[in-house]
Order: sequence, then C-alpha cells, then structure tokens
Amino acid sequence: MSPITTTASCSRNLRAIAAPMPCAPPVTSATLPESLPILVSPLRESPACRQPSCPHRQWNRARACRGSGGGVPYIRKNRAARRGGEERAMKLGITTNYTWFGPPVTALAQTIESLGFESMWMGEHPIIPVAAAEAERYGVPLPPNYRHMPALFVSLSAAAAVTSKIRLGTNICLVPQRDPLLLAKEVATLDRISGGRVSFAYGTGWIEEEAPVFGYRFDKRLGRTLDFMRAVQTLWAEGDQGYEGEHISFPPVHCYPKPLQKPLPVLIGSGNDKTDNTKILRRVARTADGWLPSFLSPAQMREQLSLLKEFCAEEGRDFAALDISLIVPAISFGVGDLPPWGAGAYDNLEPVNAKELVAEYAEAGVGRILVGVNDMEDDGAFKALEDVAKGMGLL
Repeated sequence: MSPITTTASCSRNLRAIAAPMPCAPPVTSATLPESLPILVSPLRESPACRQPSCPHRQWNRARACRGSGGGVPYIRKNRAARRGGEERAMKLGITTNYTWFGPPVTALAQTIESLGFESMWMGEHPIIPVAAAEAERYGVPLPPNYRHMPALFVSLSAAAAVTSKIRLGTNICLVPQRDPLLLAKEVATLDRISGGRVSFAYGTGWIEEEAPVFGYRFDKRLGRTLDFMRAVQTLWAEGDQGYEGEHISFPPVHCYPKPLQKPLPVLIGSGNDKTDNTKILRRVARTADGWLPSFLSPAQMREQLSLLKEFCAEEGRDFAALDISLIVPAISFGVGDLPPWGAGAYDNLEPVNAKELVAEYAEAGVGRILVGVNDMEDDGAFKALEDVAKGMGLL
C-alpha cells in the first residue's frame, strides 16, 4: 500500500498523506528475493569527466544516465557490515537536496519513515551567487535546485515534528557560512525537538563564489571551519562556556539547550574519488564520530578505511565505534525531461548486481548507505522513494 493518499479530483495534491506505517524490520539476506535490480557502481572514469572535485557533477551524471535507456539502479541490503569483529546491520537512508518546489517536507519525512528507511538527510546552500551559477569552470552549470534549497534546520525541525523513528542528518552543513553561537543553539534545539535523533555532518563548502558573500576568503575556509566547530562543541558541553580562537572568540555565555545526545554524533563530509582524503581521515580519527564520503567504490572504501583504522590506532580511538556512512546515487524513472545541465554524463559508473555491490560495501566496513534521490518534484518524488524502498527490499 502506498503511504500517500490523493483524491481523484486532484491527483497531484501531495499534501494528503496517510498516517505513517510502522518502520519495516531490519532487512537480512534471508528476506531478499532472488531477482535483484541494478545499481550503478563508481568503477571507472572517462577523460571527459576529469573535472575539479565538486559534488553536483555526480548528480548531473545520474540524471544524464536516465537518457541512456538503462535500467533504474537501486541498492538492496543483503548482509551486515563487519568492523572490529562485530557484525552490524547495514543502515539504509535517503539524502536529498530538497527544494521548495517539491512536496511538503513533512510529507516527505513521513513517507521516508513509513517506507522503512533508517534516516533522512538534507543539504544546504543558503545562497548561490549569480556568478557561480553561470560559471563554466565547474565543468557544467550548477544544478538549478541549488538556488531553491530552504533553510536546513527549519526544514529538519518540521521533519522531526511529524516523525518518531528516523534519524535526521545534515548532508552537509556549511559551517564556515554560519555564526557558531547560533549554529550550536539550532543543532541542540533540533536534537531536543527530535528526541535525540540528529546526526551532524559538516564540511567547508566547494563553491568559491560563496565565500566572500559570507565575509571570508575561500582559501581560508578550512581554518575557519575547524575553529567554528571547536566553538560549537565547546558550547555543547555542560555549563556556561567561553571560547578563544583565531576566527571566533566570546566570553562565557549561557547557551541552552544542550544537545540531548551525549555526545551528539559529528561526521566529517568529504568529496568523491577526486579528493585526497588523507588529511580528512586524520581529522576524523582525531575529532569526529564518523565519516561521510560520496561515490567511492567498495575497493576505494576498503583502502580508505584501512588508513582510517591506522589513524584511529595512533589516536587511541576505537575504529569500530565510528559511524561510517557513504552516499550512493540513485536514478529515478523519467527519461524525457533530462535538463541541459545533465548532459555529459554518468560515464564513471557501471551497472552491477545491487546485492553483490552492497555486500562489497558492507565487507569494506560501510555501516550506512545513503541513497541520493534528487528528483523531488511533484508526485514523482514519492514514486522514486517507493521504487528505491522496493529495490532495497524494504517493501
């Protein structure tokens, strides 16, 4: 049964949604059908796609692939991840660059929960400079949906109010563009509203034109980000805290509420296979609760996690306790509406058996797969989510 109910007279009215169904039990290999759909795997790259690392290119490729007549790729959980000798169920979530032209975020969140997904993640771009939207140096124009993304924590708060089980994650929060004192309060408040269901993934941002709008130099964004995060986590600690840093300083202040989770999970987001993650992995081992990369193959994840395990040992931290998540693209139905910015492709991905691929990710040490579904406009949003849930074996 579809979690969405619409009237016959208004088939595209997406605001009518039935009460959420209970979340499905964890998926195991025993519950999976023999016939499996296809998932695209990041295995190779053509010279035409060797552009500077930027997350939107993979989404463009995903949409371009829809015009090739290929099958719809989904992922399906088939076994548990093993890390540190412990077997864990693979977590399955949805991540999206949600826009205001899609269904209400409340309906979207209820649907994601009712379909049995473990989590819902949303990204942000508070503004997009016109110069960046038209820049050619990124390889392709920026996706139009980047211009219409609503406020991240307002949206997640709305999602929290109508759900009770799914985790709510940021993918990612652009920390250098935020006031650390307000950010600390917003995240902590969301954690309280949701009953302790927040996962906070952050990054530095990659669109150069954004930086001067927020008053900083693009080449200084890392130092600013790390300083701001230290300030935020200081404010999350018990008591009335002050902070002295290079980019932000303040005397002891009352900053409440504190997060319900102790600690609130902090993940560091990073790029794709064009990114040298060595320094990022050291930072994860030293300061974070998890890592959230994008579009890495099982072999690449295995190699990267082996390195992360070494860094954790150097820091005296338990690698098995880290939240290792990975973003994997999904392509929904619809070939005829491919926009011009999607042309050029998905040619670094190959179709593979979904069951085998997710098994490889699990063996590599991935604990959560976030399926990127960006076609979130009109009733196609719910169809895409339901199709992905079926492909994963949740329905």
